[in-house]
Amino acid sequence: MCAAVGQIDCTSLKLAVSSFMIKQTGIGPNFDMWIRLLSPDCLADLDLGFDAQLHAEIAQTIPCFPHVKNLRLWSLKASRDSKTLKVSHNYMILSKFPAVEVLEIQGNPRWDDDSHLIPPRSAILSELREYTGPHEMLCILFPRSSLTRLTPDHCDPLSLMKELRGVRV
Repeated sequence: MCAAVGQIDCTSLKLAVSSFMIKQTGIGPNFDMWIRLLSPDCLADLDLGFDAQLHAEIAQTIPCFPHVKNLRLWSLKASRDSKTLKVSHNYMILSKFPAVEVLEIQGNPRWDDDSHLIPPRSAILSELREYTGPHEMLCILFPRSSLTRLTPDHCDPLSLMKELRGVRV
């Protein structure tokens, strides 16, 4: 049981957890409120699950988490007519996690390849060692001298070679 007298200022509350998982479909205040409760100084492992509708909003609003080492992004389908996800939105999300060493992107959404909006030789994810996920994200990840393990999902060898040849260096 908990009791409080007066107002509680939720903006000053922080969860000092090292690992956190949230999955949400549709735009709403819950996702943003949970993310804002997390202490950027403590968080090392984060699972984010969301649908395409929330994907664009997250890209604009998620704060920086400088100590997250393990990041998993899950694509949730909210409906049969779910929208496509944009590669550039993943770029904006990933730029908020500079220390990520292990990145996993799961789900099988439709990707809108707007990678031409991403600066070549981007400086994000400079510590990345392992990547598992769709080959459409390789344009964000290469070149990376730190990357030692690559597991592209849903990809045949010809598509992978085409994607790697298309990476702007």
